[in-house]
Amino acid sequence: MEFDPEKAFNDIKEINKDNKMMMFVGFHYIFSQIMDYMDEIGERLNLDPTGKNICIACFGGGWKTLDGKKVDKDQFKEKLKEYFGLNDLFIVDAYSFAEANFVTLDLCPSKKSHLVLPVVIRTRDPETLELQDYGETGIISVWDPFMNSYPAFIMTDDVGIVSDYYKCDDCGFVGQDLILKGRLSKAEFRSCGLKLQQMMEEKRKERVLATGYV
Repeated sequence: MEFDPEKAFNDIKEINKDNKMMMFVGFHYIFSQIMDYMDEIGERLNLDPTGKNICIACFGGGWKTLDGKKVDKDQFKEKLKEYFGLNDLFIVDAYSFAEANFVTLDLCPSKKSHLVLPVVIRTRDPETLELQDYGETGIISVWDPFMNSYPAFIMTDDVGIVSDYYKCDDCGFVGQDLILKGRLSKAEFRSCGLKLQQMMEEKRKERVLATGYV
């Protein structure tokens, strides 16, 4: 339950000497800690400016910090591009949850969030919970027919718009898109990312109290 941004930065820097493909997957605060360390030492990475070796940064989770401040997604992507030297196309936003085999990725030239795993996704009316037509804003709900351990009919706390099935003119993908709009007003504040960050922060405080070292 500890993360060392200095070690992560040095590992990335070392691997990059061989011009290897790298894929970074994590919550936004992990990337932020690495970028904060890069500010401290005054360095930047130049991993994949042309996309030829396909270095990918894939992130997701809640877009608020522990103190409740909103993280601007577009500004965060621009910062990733500047600090890591990545191609725009390979800075990927993901949306998923552990209760189902479900993920959307905006790995598309037009940055549409395509549903890349085969589940049934619809929205429901926030007041009545009735199924809505495609294109309406409502509560995101999922049925995962491949989940065998329990009946995976899941209604989330998230609000969004789900498209009908179609073929994307930009990348050839056939399926659905999801536009995430936010969360229900009375939804729990803590996302998975924030819960993990909180656990790591509590662990760090315990270590400081026990040893006197940060």
